[in-house]
Amino acid sequence: MSNEVGHPSDKRRLANRANAQSSTGPRTSAGKRRSSKNALRHGLSGAQIMLHQEIAQDWGEKIARSLNQSSNEAIAAAAAIASAQFDLVRARQARFAVTNIHLTVGVSGSSADTNILQELRFDRYERRAMSRRKKAIAQLMALLARNSEVEG
Repeated sequence: MSNEVGHPSDKRRLANRANAQSSTGPRTSAGKRRSSKNALRHGLSGAQIMLHQEIAQDWGEKIARSLNQSSNEAIAAAAAIASAQFDLVRARQARFAVTNIHLTVGVSGSSADTNILQELRFDRYERRAMSRRKKAIAQLMALLARNSEVEG
């Protein structure tokens, strides 16, 4: 037996180990599919969908062309601006949808506290997207400044 405060006894440690062996997670494909979505709440984080990337790339090319730029670096910076802007719009749309539901249904008590936490999460996604957009704009502006110095 362990006499240290906060440390389990040998008996408890063995029982924990035995319980962990029987707790192996979902076994069926349906259960695995369901559990893979446990962390997905609003689709704002995680891997971006391919369509989003393709659209951002197209917009990047259009932005670069409108600035008379054709380098891969300029297109990449412009695509990063477009991607961040799309993420910002998605975050704001998700915030609006959740806020609209809360206003329509009406919440109080612990539900109101949960809603405030959700709002703070949306704020984090918005700030991250705005920061990425600002950085991409600065990169594109620096590239434009370098190119104008070379030409002029």
